[in-house]
Amino acid sequence: MNHKQKNFLSLAKVLRPGGRFILRDMASKSNGMMWFFNHIEIPFLNKLCKKGDVHAYTRNDIEELCDGCGLSLESYEIRKGFRLHCVVRRNPSKIRNNKNCRGGSGGVRDS
Repeated sequence: MNHKQKNFLSLAKVLRPGGRFILRDMASKSNGMMWFFNHIEIPFLNKLCKKGDVHAYTRNDIEELCDGCGLSLESYEIRKGFRLHCVVRRNPSKIRNNKNCRGGSGGVRDS
């Protein structure tokens, strides 16, 4: 399980049932621009700034990270100027099985 998957699993644990998380990031409606971000611009900046694995996420990427963690993608909007506004909501179930959360194990019980 990589750190992005661990972060989404942790997010599911700390949000109350029905709680929301707002993700603001960089994205584009153009597949070509997303490819450029993820294969040229961001890797160059990662090396220049000595950062890890920064990445621009598509709707599908966010949905995969949410899948199986008790989270759902409520909205995914790419706004003017390559700005992503994304809302992730924790499902209101009392007990969730996180075995499908990309290597997560066990369930999360709400208090």
